[in-house]
This record gives sequence, C-alpha cells and structure tokens, in this order.
Amino acid sequence: RTQFLSIYKIQNILRKIKNARWDIFYLGINCYWDECKQGIFVGSKSDGIYYPKVPIWGTHAYLIKKQTVKNIIDYLTPIRYPFDVALMGLNIKKLTLIDTIVKVHNSDSDTV
Repeated sequence: RTQFLSIYKIQNILRKIKNARWDIFYLGINCYWDECKQGIFVGSKSDGIYYPKVPIWGTHAYLIKKQTVKNIIDYLTPIRYPFDVALMGLNIKKLTLIDTIVKVHNSDSDTV
C-alpha cells in the first residue's frame, strides 16, 4: 500500500517551525536507537519536531533552505561519501521529526 505525503501536512509542519532556525529539515530518517529520538524540541514536545542530539542517518526526504544549498554543494564537492554521511560533517542546523512522515522499506544504502 502506498501512502502519499499531503501538502497540508508539510504546510502544518512549516507553520510550526517558522520561527525556528534550521537549514535542513529531515522528513524521513533511519532511527534504530532511542538516542536518535533525543534532542532539543521546537515548540511543544508533542509536536515531535526536534534538533537531534546524535548524527542523522538516511535522507529519504528533506527540505533544504535555499540559502543553505550553496554551502552544501561547496562542502560536498567533490562527492566522497553518501549524502547523509557527508551532511554529518557539515555545521548546519538540522531538524527532524520523532515520527517521520516518509519511510522506506529497505534501509540498506545503494551508494558506494
């Protein structure tokens, strides 16, 4: 069964983070340990939006602010690592969700 990501869900999230500082917002991550669901929450903890305390694995879906794109391209060129691994070394503000809204069935990387 396929689930579609609603534009209304994205708009609701963007309203909740409009005053937060972020450069990349992960809509889907790999989270296998409780530690990856810990961090500093934006707004109400029940909203489940937070700055993660540990590195984030997986880049299933994300939003990047336009002004951050150039920094990411400059940092990641030439390409040496998978995108999610490379982003771990970049000093940017990362936000994600306790309950990600984009999930993958296979978490194995297909990059080398």
